Amino acid sequence: MVRVNLVCQLKSQQHTMLHKFLADNLNNVRRFSGCLRVDIYFDEPQNIMLIDEDWQSIEAHQHYMQFIANNGILKQLSAYFTVPPQILYLSKSPL
Repeated sequence: MVRVNLVCQLKSQQHTMLHKFLADNLNNVRRFSGCLRVDIYFDEPQNIMLIDEDWQSIEAHQHYMQFIANNGILKQLSAYFTVPPQILYLSKSPL
């Protein structure tokens, strides 16, 4: 399992529209092959969104990213960002 964090800097005054977009699309992510969990966190005063996900593998997440790039969802989501998100792939430590 791999933890995937996407740190997204949001455009101002877009929260309501972004919340609707996410409500309409998150179930598709959660049902995608290899996705184990997706949670969304906001720091609205700072215009930051954290997408916190668990995937079976990095490759499964990258397959999903390619899928949404091809179908236009990634372009729609990116319209809410000031810069591309920072994507972190994290492995759990045995400590």
